[in-house]
Amino acid sequence: MLLLKDLMLTYNKALGKYVVKKILKRLTILAQHTSGSNDDREEERGKDIFGSVKRDQEVYAVQFFNTLLTALEEWGKNWPKAPDGPNKDFQR
Repeated sequence: MLLLKDLMLTYNKALGKYVVKKILKRLTILAQHTSGSNDDREEERGKDIFGSVKRDQEVYAVQFFNTLLTALEEWGKNWPKAPDGPNKDFQR
């Protein structure tokens, strides 16, 4: 996720089109993940995004989830705009 986030900072149009066509739909599905329990704190959101994992691996799942949300937000703000506002493909 970090690599893709950094690659998108190059603003390469071919890469952007590829990401929108092949990857973005899957990433937005992951970004819509909600935890099974309602008592999760904000800093623990996404800990079960990959299903049931070992306790020490939950930290990496949370980092992935937070990086994903940050990347989608940045892409929505910084990528080429549609006539009516931010590129719709990058909105949450």
